[in-house]
This record gives sequence, structure tokens and C-alpha cells, in this order.
Amino acid sequence: MPTITADRTPVADNPHGVDVRHLFKTKDVVVEIEGETIAASAGTLVPSSAGHLHSIRNESDCLVRFLVVKTPNPAA
Repeated sequence: MPTITADRTPVADNPHGVDVRHLFKTKDVVVEIEGETIAASAGTLVPSSAGHLHSIRNESDCLVRFLVVKTPNPAA
């Protein structure tokens, strides 16, 4: 089984000058938040506030991976 590791993946260009490595490339996935639907491709951030109904669907035959990050709302 092939593996992908950060130490063998080149750093990607980005405007912030931080170490970004694209470990996975994915096709579009469908993200729905409170009835609004978008197609999100690799590297897309989709912010959503707590308490909103949401779903993520993979409508392709490709493997899709996503990361969910929960943080306190700085405006609260």
C-alpha cells in the first residue's frame, strides 16, 4: 500500500510563508450548511457556526478525506 508522508512532500507556495504540504488531492465534495450547498475542492475552508445543520457528501468514486476543526468563537 503506498503511503504519503509530510517529510517526503514538498512545501507548497502560500501567501503566508508557512509550511503547507498538500498530502491529499481530492475531487469535489458537496458541503451543505443550513440548506446552502457548495462544491468544495481540496484546500477549501468552509466555516460553520455551532448549532447549524450541516452535512458532507462524497458524490464521486474517489477517496475523500476532510478535517473538522472545532474552536471557540473569538467574537463570542
